[in-house]
Amino acid sequence: MTPITKHQIIHKFTEGLTKDLSDSFVLVGSAGIGKTHTVLSSLKSLRLQENQHFKYLNNYSSPLEFYHLLQRINELQKNRVLILDDCEEFLGNQKITGMLRSALWAGTNGKRIINWNSPKAETTSFEFTGKIIFLINSLNLKNGLIRALVSRGFYYHLQLSNEEKIALMREQSKKPYKNLNPKDRQKVMDYLAQQGRSSQKLTLRSLPLAYNLYILSPNHHRNLIDELLKP
Repeated sequence: MTPITKHQIIHKFTEGLTKDLSDSFVLVGSAGIGKTHTVLSSLKSLRLQENQHFKYLNNYSSPLEFYHLLQRINELQKNRVLILDDCEEFLGNQKITGMLRSALWAGTNGKRIINWNSPKAETTSFEFTGKIIFLINSLNLKNGLIRALVSRGFYYHLQLSNEEKIALMREQSKKPYKNLNPKDRQKVMDYLAQQGRSSQKLTLRSLPLAYNLYILSPNHHRNLIDELLKP
């Protein structure tokens, strides 16, 4: 049996969510290692389109706005997925975490009912029928909702060594980037790989940044990349 890659594991968990095999997927990993890109690519490879089958949120939302957002997820076409990126702030808000609990775990009637008792709400309650993907940089098991999410839904902790990051960037370097020719892209990639093996700051975002430094100053790009990778 051929082993699957770490990013293929993410694809499988995402696919499982769309097949009603779980209502949530918690993906943990440091910034810049491809969490968001892999999830969005997986959904698109499954022929799901943003604002038609899923919504992506990576900025702050008030509890009332979040309540209405969950309502709008219900209006999407199947599979109705909400992606919460960099969602630590959401998980620190008691009202939002309360809604998330209701959205993901059924009550005694078997339905996931969310309530909001306020005249500002469009309705005071509704049944949530969607799925939620959480993209988190670090796992805080002191948070009760996080502990529950890890135990009740799909969970994966993505960790990449620098060698794995370099291998992924080498594949990416084969693709066009702005006005750089293949020889220049290879030159930048080779130096980034050489200097990045022991850098704690190396991420998948390092490659486009290094490209831009080469475009900025071809004669000094190595010095600039060194500064980019310094701790």
